[in-house]
Amino acid sequence: MKIKEVGAFIQSFSNSLIVCDTLKHHVLMAISHYYDDFEDAVQTSIAIDNYCDLIISGDKEFDGTFGPPVVSPDEFCREFFEE
Repeated sequence: MKIKEVGAFIQSFSNSLIVCDTLKHHVLMAISHYYDDFEDAVQTSIAIDNYCDLIISGDKEFDGTFGPPVVSPDEFCREFFEE
């Protein structure tokens, strides 16, 4: 995909995206659910607190033990473009 196509793609669903802050309670929640990857636990804590439907991550070993489903960027794009 060319950079212009990526930009147009992102703009097409940007109203549905939320950029969430990392707060102290997210870190504390992650500590209580820490398994193999602390960063994954923090991101999952943020997603849970903000009622996210899913987490998009290129990390093939994302620890999705608790929280919303984890999909790769490719999976997300395929599903988005198919609709």
